[in-house]
Amino acid sequence: MDDRVTCTAFGRCGGCRYGSEPYEEQLAAKEQELIKLFRTVLPEEFFACGAYEGMLGSPLQWGSRNKMEFSFGNESKDGPLTLGLHRKGSFYDIIPVPDCRIAPADFGRICAAVQAYFREKGVPFLHKKTHQGSLRHLVLRSSLDGSVMVNLVTASNFRPEPDYIEMLLALPLEGRITGILHTENDSRADAVIPERVSLLWGEDFLTETVLGMQFRISPFSFFQTNTRGAEVLYGKARDYISLTPDCTVYDLYSGTGTIAQVLAPTAGRIIGVEIVEEAVHLGTEGNVIQRYKALKDLLFENKVYDVKLEFDVGAINNVIVSRCTAYDQKPLDASMIRVNGEFQITEGFVGYELDVESSIDVIYEYLESAWDGNDCRIALNVVEEKPRGTAADLAQVTDLLGSFTTDYSSSNANRRGNVANGCSKINGTLLYPGEVFSATDAVSPFTAENGYY
Repeated sequence: MDDRVTCTAFGRCGGCRYGSEPYEEQLAAKEQELIKLFRTVLPEEFFACGAYEGMLGSPLQWGSRNKMEFSFGNESKDGPLTLGLHRKGSFYDIIPVPDCRIAPADFGRICAAVQAYFREKGVPFLHKKTHQGSLRHLVLRSSLDGSVMVNLVTASNFRPEPDYIEMLLALPLEGRITGILHTENDSRADAVIPERVSLLWGEDFLTETVLGMQFRISPFSFFQTNTRGAEVLYGKARDYISLTPDCTVYDLYSGTGTIAQVLAPTAGRIIGVEIVEEAVHLGTEGNVIQRYKALKDLLFENKVYDVKLEFDVGAINNVIVSRCTAYDQKPLDASMIRVNGEFQITEGFVGYELDVESSIDVIYEYLESAWDGNDCRIALNVVEEKPRGTAADLAQVTDLLGSFTTDYSSSNANRRGNVANGCSKINGTLLYPGEVFSATDAVSPFTAENGYY
């Protein structure tokens, strides 16, 4: 069976970087990248003694993602409404992905139907620059039993009509829709922020089973996006822990301890490390009934705490001004002088100046909506200032319209020096159409500081 990607959007959306290669080759390439990282912290003996067991693949290569966030927009400026994924390298362009291979096939069917529905209704997407419009995202989640949760994200100026629900429930799917939600989000960040969530139909959760434990997944709770892959990962971790059943396991960034619950049956002791104090105290405060309920709720649903990052616009401005504006370059006009009866022309060049104000907006928007915490490159806005003339323009000058000469060799040394100094301030002056030249302004003031005796 050919396990290479056949999605029509491959290469444009960037979602399947290795999709054109057979799966075994994909694993081999990723394994080499991981080994390269491991070698920076592990001794060579680790690999030589056989402790490294190799790469484990996902049981499901295609259709493995249980959550996808699709965006509304258009594929090109002023194009029709499109629901899909961002074009590779673009912040604005959205391309349709009806046959996306990394998600369940039902996701593509739902996206195509929702796109057609809102095109017919004429509902506009929310434009990132003007913040006008309504449609923002469509978030789809599924469980291994085929249940699908549909969450439409819009600005608060829109409310889905009843026939939207009817359209979804009438779709011929392999699985079945168990919940339809509407999330309102007026944030300027290009992210799904649940400011208000309404249940339109069905249930507002999915139930998933991982290694015999059931989890209740809410619309915005964290859950591994590849359920079968998570089972392989957690199962291997449990196997290692079972070799030393009295060991202590440290669950870093533990949150409410979901992973710790999976590993608890085989570990002697588990210590969770978490920066959000509220998450650490969940299940330890209140009366006995409150504590018991809080802990039991974790068996069915993760509790999510928002850790908000704020960015100092003033600090961004200082960095831009102190480090980036040094690369500003003033334009240089093409110049021309006459040597030995011939015109000699020197080409100028374009000037560039950083647009500080709009660049601050670009950086802030990226940090708010797209930054993943790693090193990144952000293209800033630069204003181009062209020179007034080019070498090609000056090459059209071929005639000498007039000249004047004088002899001041008989003058005293001071006068000769003053004439030479004044002439040097005029020599080589090039006037473009519409310009006015004042010889007096050019040579004055007649002071020692300006070179005169």
